[in-house]
Amino acid sequence: MDQGTENQFEDLLIEKLSHDNELARLRELNADIEFYERQGFTTPQLTEIRKGLESGVDVSQYADPKYQWFEMEEIRLSMEQGITISEYADKEYDWMQFAEIRKGLKEGLNVGLYADKKYFALQMQEIRLGLEKNLDVSLYASQELDWFQMKEIRLGLEEHLDVSWYAKQEYDHLVMREFRKALRDQIDIEPYVKKGYEGAVLREIRKALQSGVNIDGYVEAGYDAEQLQEIRYAEREGLKLTPYLSPEYFGTQIREIRLGLQAGIDVSIYATGEFNWFQMREIRLGLEDYLDVSIYARPLLEWRQMQEIRLGLQEGLDAASYAKIAYTAEQMKEIRLKMAETPEPEAEFTEEQKNWIIKGLEAGIDVSSYADVQYSAAEMEKIYRSLCNGI
Repeated sequence: MDQGTENQFEDLLIEKLSHDNELARLRELNADIEFYERQGFTTPQLTEIRKGLESGVDVSQYADPKYQWFEMEEIRLSMEQGITISEYADKEYDWMQFAEIRKGLKEGLNVGLYADKKYFALQMQEIRLGLEKNLDVSLYASQELDWFQMKEIRLGLEEHLDVSWYAKQEYDHLVMREFRKALRDQIDIEPYVKKGYEGAVLREIRKALQSGVNIDGYVEAGYDAEQLQEIRYAEREGLKLTPYLSPEYFGTQIREIRLGLQAGIDVSIYATGEFNWFQMREIRLGLEDYLDVSIYARPLLEWRQMQEIRLGLQEGLDAASYAKIAYTAEQMKEIRLKMAETPEPEAEFTEEQKNWIIKGLEAGIDVSSYADVQYSAAEMEKIYRSLCNGI
């Protein structure tokens, strides 16, 4: 049996056990098990019937296979809560609309203000929530507004704002949201709204005005919201981003330049328009660690290759030996790990170097000044003779 068949078998077994469990619980309640089995109720439907019997309601009102389990749940809950919904039962509401009507009736609200099939359930919900807060829902109870727009108007009313500024069908909910927040914070963004900027751009304008930063020039130049966010951060931090800016950069690329300026590194090495933001990040991280990024700051290397070279440099390895475009990132990683496992042997003195150290010892001079493998034999000889001559 393959894995898929085995999983399917387990699912069927779990379903049967659940079904049998509901039938057993119904039997304990002296329910007509044979009737329910003949009707072919699903397990979730049996669960709703059982819950109704447990709470003492007349389950015959919904014990019908034509009802989905969630529809059964709504009818059950309405009866348990003592709500009369018969006048709405035959008007072909979907179960979500029915739920909003039930919730409104439970709270004693005037559900007639939204119990209309022209409203989607989520629109009904916004009107119901407004009624619960004693708001003037007439300002947004319109079929022409989607529920996102309704929500923004409702929130504005809850915040005691003059929603007439933005409660207009032509404004999408994102524009409404920024207008609402601007009114709340006493920021005037109406001139920008009239220019037709989208909600995301308005968000950046609002936040810039709030923090005393001027990004109007960049907005007019056509930078998008993601770019404007990074520009706003840079302006707030006092960073000189403008020399490296280009409308062609994605916001993520501008972020890498901003982070580089923040770290005090030379961002001109990667702010060339040749690197994507992943590559920029690898170069930035290398510069921040004082690595020789010239080994991998090449546009033809993809960022994973750059990462393997950078990690090799960090580990003190000869990363230049595998910093070749022909190697994939996976191959580079394999080479790097192998190099890390095999430490380079310590350099040893040549016979000629040893001879000059011995001569120094025999002459009674301090050989520590040149007994180092970094000096060639010729250099050792020069130091030896200088010491012998008292220089």
